[in-house]
Amino acid sequence: MSEEGFREHDLDLFGLFANQVADAAVNSSLFSRLRESEEKYRSFVEQAIDGIVIIQDGRIVFANRAAANLGGYALDDLVGMGFQDLVAPEFRDGVLDRYRRRMAGQQVSSVYETKIVARDGEEIDVELNAGIIQYQGRAADLVFLRDIAERKRAEEELQTRTYDLGERVKELNCLYGVLKLMSEPTRSLEEVFQRVVRLIPHSWQYPDIACARITFEGRGFKTDNFNETSWKQSADIRVSGEKVGSVDVCYLQERPVAHEGPFLKEEMVLINALAGEIGVFTERKRAEEALRESEELYRTLVNSAEEGICLVDSDERFLFVNPKLANLVGYDQEELIGRSLLELVPSDEVEFIRSESRRRMKGETSRYETTLIHKNGTPRKVLVNAAPIYDAEGQLYATLGVLTDITDLKKVEDELRLRLIYQTAFAQIMNRAIGIENLDTFIQACLEILGNALD
Repeated sequence: MSEEGFREHDLDLFGLFANQVADAAVNSSLFSRLRESEEKYRSFVEQAIDGIVIIQDGRIVFANRAAANLGGYALDDLVGMGFQDLVAPEFRDGVLDRYRRRMAGQQVSSVYETKIVARDGEEIDVELNAGIIQYQGRAADLVFLRDIAERKRAEEELQTRTYDLGERVKELNCLYGVLKLMSEPTRSLEEVFQRVVRLIPHSWQYPDIACARITFEGRGFKTDNFNETSWKQSADIRVSGEKVGSVDVCYLQERPVAHEGPFLKEEMVLINALAGEIGVFTERKRAEEALRESEELYRTLVNSAEEGICLVDSDERFLFVNPKLANLVGYDQEELIGRSLLELVPSDEVEFIRSESRRRMKGETSRYETTLIHKNGTPRKVLVNAAPIYDAEGQLYATLGVLTDITDLKKVEDELRLRLIYQTAFAQIMNRAIGIENLDTFIQACLEILGNALD
C-alpha cells in the first residue's frame, strides 16, 4: 500500500474516475452552450419577418411560422410539401431548374423574384434568396422568402406616375411651343396654324400613329399623314363666342379604350386648351390688325391734315408734331421733338402760354390766339385749340394742340378794318360837306375826322 493507505490499483481507479467527472463537467458545459446557441437561433428563425424553409430532395423539411403565414398555410401542411407545389405554375420550371443546378454545385443566381401560390390560390410576389447548407448531415437548400407585394405595387405605381409625368411633360412642351409661336408678332394666322398642327401629334399617347388637323373658317391645316378615322378627338375653336373651326386628332390604328375611346382624359384637357388658345390668338391678331389699320388711318389723317397738330408734355416740350406744324415754323419734325414750345413764342406771350397750360392741369380745354416765330424770324399768327390727354391710369399725359395758321386771315381782317375806318371817315366828311359855309372850318373838321380814324 502507498503512504496514504491506498493500493496503487485504487489510485488508478480514482484517477480514471476523476477524469470521467472532469469530462462530464466539460461536456455538460459544452452541451449547455450549444443548447443556448440553438435556442438563440431557433428564436431568431421563429421570430424572423421573412419566411424561411429548408428543402431536401425537392421537399420542404423545415419551415418557420412566417413562411406558413405568407401563404396562409398551417405549419404542418407546409412541412413535407413538394417545393414545386408552392411555386406558381408559370415560374415553376425556372425555379426548379435553379434548385437542381444549385444542388449540383453549379453557379446560379441566389437572389431573384418569383411568385408562390397561397393556400387560397392567390399568387404572391416574393423575393427568393437561396443557398446550400448542411442539415442533419446532408446538403440542403436554405431559402428565404420575402413578401414584395407592397414593393411591387410601389414600383408599379412609380412606373405609372413616371409614365404619366412623361405624358404631362409632352403636353406642356406642346403648349409651350404653341404659345411661343403665337407670341411671334411677324407670323400670320396661316403660318401659326400650320406649325401648330405639326406639334400636336407628338403630345399624344401614341405619337407614331397620331395625326392632326385644324379647320378654320373653311380652310384646313393638317399633318401630311392626316386621315380621318373613327378614333377621333375634337374641340371647337370659338372666336367671340362663335364657332369658327375645330382641332381634330385621329389615331390611324386602334388602341385600348381609355377615357374617351383610346384617348386619355388629359388629352381632352389639352385639345380643349389648344382650341381655346387658338381662339384667343385669333381674336388678338384681329384686334391687332384692326388697331394697325386704325392707327394707319389716323396717322394718314394727322399727317395730311391742313392744321398743325402736336402733343406737348407738362414742360411744354414737343412729343409729336405733324408735317403741317413743322412746315408752319420752318423746322424738320425731328428738330422739334424734345424742344420747348416756349422757344417758338415771343417773350411777351410766354406767361400767357404758361397760364393756358395750367388750365390743362385742371382738365380744361381752351381756344386762344398766339404767335409762333418761324425759323427765319417771321411771326405767324395761329389759332390754338388745346385739350388735355390722359394715360391709362387717368394721369395727365400731354396736351393735344390743333393749330390753324391765321396769319393771312389776320392781314385780311386788318385790311377790312382799315377800309371800314376809311369808309366811316369819308362818310363823316361827306356829312360835314353838306351846307358848308366856311372852308377853313370844313378843312379843320376833316383833319380831326382823319386823325381820329388813324388813331
